[in-house]
Amino acid sequence: MDQGDNSISYDEEELIREMFVGKSVHKVASDRLELSDGTRLRLVGNVGCFGCDAGNFHLTELNACENIITNVEVSQEHIGLYDEAFHLFVFADNQRINLAEFAGSEGFGHYGTGFWIEVEADHDTEPAQA
Repeated sequence: MDQGDNSISYDEEELIREMFVGKSVHKVASDRLELSDGTRLRLVGNVGCFGCDAGNFHLTELNACENIITNVEVSQEHIGLYDEAFHLFVFADNQRINLAEFAGSEGFGHYGTGFWIEVEADHDTEPAQA
């Protein structure tokens, strides 16, 4: 499912890398991050079936990274028959940091998986708290 021009899918790892490398994440609030250059991001799990939980992925962890990010890795972990976890790792100061984690179930495979990173075009939302 296409989320629009201001969104990057979890499987577009090179675009995610370009967004984060050379910056730090210094503000975190709810489902939002603010990078050191002022870029505001909203992390959104895939929305699947409204009648069951198939294809729904929820943000379960979100962390800051005060040091300059040197690399990014997105990984997918299968847990059991249908459950999955997606991790957005950043590397900084010789450490691998779990910046974000999404968990959910693909179900029978008709509703999608993963997560999106939305680049907020305007700054109408409340700034993230440090």
